[in-house]
Amino acid sequence: MVGKAALHRSVASILKGQPLRVGVSRYTGPELPTLLALDLLGMRPLPLTGFGTAEAALQALRAGTVDVIQLPFDVDFSGRMAALQEDGFLPLFSNAPANSPFLRQGLPLDFNTVFTQERHRTPNALLYQAWSATATATAIKAGLMLPILSLPATVAQWRHASQIAAASHDLKAHARDENQIVLTGSACTSAYATMMPDLSVVLALRRWLAFNVPRWRDAPLAPAAAQQYAD
Repeated sequence: MVGKAALHRSVASILKGQPLRVGVSRYTGPELPTLLALDLLGMRPLPLTGFGTAEAALQALRAGTVDVIQLPFDVDFSGRMAALQEDGFLPLFSNAPANSPFLRQGLPLDFNTVFTQERHRTPNALLYQAWSATATATAIKAGLMLPILSLPATVAQWRHASQIAAASHDLKAHARDENQIVLTGSACTSAYATMMPDLSVVLALRRWLAFNVPRWRDAPLAPAAAQQYAD
């Protein structure tokens, strides 16, 4: 996540209800972990929809239409981040859970570290578990999953084939070029478990969305954002 917003928001600004405008594709799009993270930090995110590509989000950020955007950690990440920092924008945190296989070199500080710095405690609410699940899910580009109750022999065959494919030089080179990693075996099991939280977490996320989405839709747009939508 990147923007000009300061994580240390004053009590006065929070009490005034000043929202933090976040450029997103849609309310429940791949930027959902960023909205959850900002809410957990007490920063009152206000998502502005319609920014479905990194280029559109970058343009909105530079134009002042939004305060924060989420950038994909892809082959263009380093170049985009360097250009943004030259313009005065800062990386705020990365949506990568603690001990996540997707937490790797080149990313900004992970959200857990930032939350602990800002709140002086570790996150443990149901919404944090929802953030962890959505952050893991949105980090996955593609996955291979067998049907439930597949025969053990079939599972073993596919596991072996996946391990061979993941070890191939061409696939490793492609993943490296695209800033991606390939997971097999127990690492996949761990990631899948994170994406499948308890029912209480799912219900908490649904309540959070049910409360916030109508409020986001009815929120008045700032002049810059209103002009963007008018155009």
